[in-house]
Amino acid sequence: AGDDKAAVDELERSVRAAVPDAVEEFFGQVLALSEYPSGFPHEFQVAYRPEPRELVIEYRLPPVEVIPTARDFRYIKTRRDIDELPRPVKETKELYASVIHQVALRTMWECFAVTFAEDIVDTVVFNGIVPATNRATGQAEELHLISAPASRNDFSGLVLDQLDPAAC
Repeated sequence: AGDDKAAVDELERSVRAAVPDAVEEFFGQVLALSEYPSGFPHEFQVAYRPEPRELVIEYRLPPVEVIPTARDFRYIKTRRDIDELPRPVKETKELYASVIHQVALRTMWECFAVTFAEDIVDTVVFNGIVPATNRATGQAEELHLISAPASRNDFSGLVLDQLDPAAC
């Protein structure tokens, strides 16, 4: 237990000194504690640049299939069966975009919420990537869906429970 405390103390000292590896490890641990629904991917990489005091998060987002295709279900008494009522494509796209924007805002908030890092991180950049298949080549690739930078000052002015994530 003493070794664990010493390791934690050493990590905190290194983070306060803005040692890039330590800052990246620390914020990786912060983001790893985020709870998401079962099956929701939770993979990311953290990079820290001390000169602009910038934390860059590259987050692997879920594919659009994370949105259920069924909007509702209806019991058909005569057949004793349940019919699935499909979700319109437009609604699926809107819900997916909303999920992406909410993950970006949540991730930034979690980073800015670390109060002792106020002198270490001025800006958080969220880059969201998603695995995809290039329709022209059939090759697997990663698409960048979103890149959102925010300064601590700008982010602190947001009222997160009142804003529209997409507009933000």
